[in-house]
Amino acid sequence: MLGFTIPIHASIVPVYVTLSRLHLLNTYWALIIPYSAFSLAMAILVCTGFMNELPRELDESACIDGCSTWGIFLRIIVPLMKPAVATVGIYTFLQCWNELMFANIFISKSAYRTLPVGVQALSGQYTTDWGPIGAALVLATFPTLFIYVFLSKKIQDSFVAGAIKG
Repeated sequence: MLGFTIPIHASIVPVYVTLSRLHLLNTYWALIIPYSAFSLAMAILVCTGFMNELPRELDESACIDGCSTWGIFLRIIVPLMKPAVATVGIYTFLQCWNELMFANIFISKSAYRTLPVGVQALSGQYTTDWGPIGAALVLATFPTLFIYVFLSKKIQDSFVAGAIKG
């Protein structure tokens, strides 16, 4: 929980030094590792809170019916965790999709640029052509709209999952 009190961007120098020593700069791993590490705390917090609200009677009744520990987990717990996993997935996707600072610092090759860094590169030093920037920003919203359209039911379920007391 202490990790939430420290801004993510305060860790740029240590992460940069670590990635540099591991020769991971200008690779996809330079973004995958920090994004995963910094999203893990929120994922654990959300999933733990959600799992604590699951009724213990479900586990007990499955155990009485002869279900193994893995069977209880795979047949009962995992299907009930879908709203929490959807929440974590959407939150992590949006956080990584919109992140600019890590991608700008850890990646210098144009082949590995993320969309926000590419949009930033469209602006010139003395002039800015707003047409291509506007078109790129419109295209950048399509994946988030696509995810919302196809996962809107999961999003709504995840918002109300903690509000219902069973």
